[in-house]
Amino acid sequence: MVQKNTARKNQSRINRYCRKAAIVLFWLAVWAGLALAVDNKILLAAPWETAGELLEMLGEASLYLSVARSLLRIGLGFAAGFAAALLLAQPFPPAGGYPVAGDDPD
Repeated sequence: MVQKNTARKNQSRINRYCRKAAIVLFWLAVWAGLALAVDNKILLAAPWETAGELLEMLGEASLYLSVARSLLRIGLGFAAGFAAALLLAQPFPPAGGYPVAGDDPD
């Protein structure tokens, strides 16, 4: 009984991975088909061209500096938003004051 459940779980996991892989391959095929139909690298580069450029850029330090700058800006944006939320979220009591535990709501 335990082996059947384990086999079912493994098969289910394999099916999920196969389904996800099929979805990714489908959209890559759509992208490739559209790139071939457009036949203009400026408007729509093919997946293999994009992958080639990415592999070339991985060897350049400027890519990593650009990514680091972007992540820094994103972090600063979150920090600024958090700080603004703290400053703007000062408690403004309702007209009747805050309810106290045990008080009758009427």
